[in-house]
Amino acid sequence: MHKVLIIDNSKYFTGAFKSLTLSVSALKDKYEFHFCIDEQSTIANYLSEHGLPYFTVPFHELSKDLKSVRYKQHLKENAKQVYEYVKSEGVSIIHVNDFYNQIGVRLKKNHPDLNLVYHVRLMRHSYLRLVYPYFMKKVAKHADAIICVSDAVRKEVKEYSKNITTIYDPLMTTRISQIKKRSEKKPVKLLALGSFVKGKGQDLILKAFSKAIRQDDNLHLTFVGGKPNESKFGKKLLLFVEENGFTDKVQFKPFTPANQALFDAYDISIMFSESESFSYVSLESLYCGIPLIASDCGGPRELFEHRKSGLLVDNRDTDQLAKAILKLAGDFELRQAFSENGKEFVREKFSLEKSAKQLEKVYKSLLK
Repeated sequence: MHKVLIIDNSKYFTGAFKSLTLSVSALKDKYEFHFCIDEQSTIANYLSEHGLPYFTVPFHELSKDLKSVRYKQHLKENAKQVYEYVKSEGVSIIHVNDFYNQIGVRLKKNHPDLNLVYHVRLMRHSYLRLVYPYFMKKVAKHADAIICVSDAVRKEVKEYSKNITTIYDPLMTTRISQIKKRSEKKPVKLLALGSFVKGKGQDLILKAFSKAIRQDDNLHLTFVGGKPNESKFGKKLLLFVEENGFTDKVQFKPFTPANQALFDAYDISIMFSESESFSYVSLESLYCGIPLIASDCGGPRELFEHRKSGLLVDNRDTDQLAKAILKLAGDFELRQAFSENGKEFVREKFSLEKSAKQLEKVYKSLLK
């Protein structure tokens, strides 16, 4: 049985990691999967619970602080440690779970015989926009196969490479229960799920909410994604709520994994990032039967049908977002229709079986 090493340097159980492990679970009888993760990652708990072999290295991501001066040295040291594991375990394929992790490039440069797969999960205008062209050129030069999470990403990557496959992040649909019949009771509860970092759009959502609530006082907004008082951006959100007198209308909650119970408590889900290659949170919202309003910022437009299973709003347009909120909040029947249509659409398009077969095809092409 061929061995595949998944390299993921995120410190938390992200949508990117979740989606890839779903495909891994579907292919576990055909490939033996190993994992390389950051030494501080909470992913270790999940891997241990599921009996998946892993080892850790001290990954170092690029940032604006002085630690980035040693980035290349860290990369060299980590690549050496990973290669030793690859040789000792007889790994056939290295699969890096995002293009900004350049350890795969380093390994391939030093050992051209390795089979290298890269997942691209970011748009050009993400937080890494300044280094995107440089990193992407490196990946395109050395990767044997590149997987994009959406056609929006693929359109940008094809400038650098032709060896590209679009594989959507899948859903484990069997784990999600039937749609809960929602109530017409007021207030209409809005949910915005995502970490409190600039670019995720919570500031824009608040601006739109302040416009919408002037016309409909029966609205309540909940942000779920951490502790806002622990970051400069989060503190700005808290200040906006206080200065506008929304303390009884807007609530902040710590991070909660996206699941049926969470979405059942709300009437509308809002994803208003300025750049998203896919948005797994939006996908789960749709499948759990909660109507979605999403910004047209890349991948989200591929997740649903505009005006049939959700509403797509121009990127950063808070006036449009306010109108979309009012439209859905004021039309219970439309929300119910969106719930049914969204669930049906994503069940077909983002099935685990389909994504796993595509991933297996990529692996087989490298092992010929």
